[in-house]
Amino acid sequence: AGRAFSIERFWSRVLPVDEADYVESTAARIEELERRVRMRVHRKRIHQRLLFELCPGVEIGVSIYVTMLPATIAAPVYLLNESNKPLKSETRYICERTGSILHPKDDLETFVELCGRHVPMSREEL
Repeated sequence: AGRAFSIERFWSRVLPVDEADYVESTAARIEELERRVRMRVHRKRIHQRLLFELCPGVEIGVSIYVTMLPATIAAPVYLLNESNKPLKSETRYICERTGSILHPKDDLETFVELCGRHVPMSREEL
């Protein structure tokens, strides 16, 4: 507990301490570490694959890679407090007059507007 902090022991695997060639080896090691980090973060992603048929029986494929993608915010995942499992959402339609649950296929009607009039249609007809 009374010993001083030793940089050599802490950083020896990442940045080896060599008295003779300390600056050059450290700079090379940092560049190598930076290159590895960038390879993992910015690896190529296939954007699209195209298949060309030159003649019957002869095909050639081309892959289009993306090296930079725009950053997007991921969709939120809502979790249950007790078990930390994802919540499952259900949509239910409730009748305003009776308060009963409506079945989406049998009880709900949709309409198409034609010439200013509402023409009722079932979901199967759409």
